[in-house]
Amino acid sequence: MATPFTKDGCINEPVLRQWVDFMIENGISGLFPISSVGEFFHLSLQDSYRMMDIVVEQAAGRVPVFPGTCATATDTAIKMAKYAEKLGCPAVVGLPPHYVTYSQDVVRKHFEKLAGSVNISVIMYNIPVFTTPINLETFEKLLGVRNIVGIKDSGGNMNYLIHMIDLARQHGREDFSVFTGYDDMQYSALNIGAGGCISAACGAVPEISTQIYREYKAGNKEKALQLQQSLWPLLRTMSSIQFPVGYKLALEVRGFDMGAPRLPIDEIDKYHYLSVRKKLQDQMGKMFGSKLLAAKQSSPFAR
Repeated sequence: MATPFTKDGCINEPVLRQWVDFMIENGISGLFPISSVGEFFHLSLQDSYRMMDIVVEQAAGRVPVFPGTCATATDTAIKMAKYAEKLGCPAVVGLPPHYVTYSQDVVRKHFEKLAGSVNISVIMYNIPVFTTPINLETFEKLLGVRNIVGIKDSGGNMNYLIHMIDLARQHGREDFSVFTGYDDMQYSALNIGAGGCISAACGAVPEISTQIYREYKAGNKEKALQLQQSLWPLLRTMSSIQFPVGYKLALEVRGFDMGAPRLPIDEIDKYHYLSVRKKLQDQMGKMFGSKLLAAKQSSPFAR
């Protein structure tokens, strides 16, 4: 989940609640607030707690909510996990400590402490471009922690994905799910036995992302592949500008006012964002036609 902001940089509660309903009504299986696309790195601890409060309350048990506990310090991640547990969340998502490059021993101990601090499940989050990677040896050791039940892999390495799936199988962890974090790879990941995709693009196009999964599970692999292929041009456009602005612009095209980024933008960037927004509007207009607008349209880049 991205994080919608008001003009003064606060969490936009009405938009967030409307968007939660939109995603659930279009078949998503769970909600992951305080994520990378959600700019967790710009959220204070109080922002994160407020985000959890709103999403859990609006979801109202219709789908599980598994908030991110992404922090540079293990103690802060544990505070966030305990808050999520108090709200009734069945799981949290944990990132290795970031900014500094840590040893694999530190990564392993971080997840062991995080998982040992709560009585709910933990999903690991591997995103090597921003943090210390979770290597296969560390991954295998952490399979021994029973309430670590999954991993979101945003490394984009299919070979790594294959071996995680195989190691979980060899260790008898039928309860363990390996998810790709790459929307581009959802079909391919399902083909090798992944549990699915923890998706950033799904927030803007849940109708397509969820249908890929449903068609694949129903045995309609050709249809699932066609749907996957239909997403690739859109994903390239969303990734053509500074992360995560492209994803938020796609949500604006659907009518959700996500607000301006918390970091300042200059006029050249603003012009470029408007051109990308127009391209996204053209692409998604062809996908959804009269159903493109899911909410009242507004954009800080159009002003």
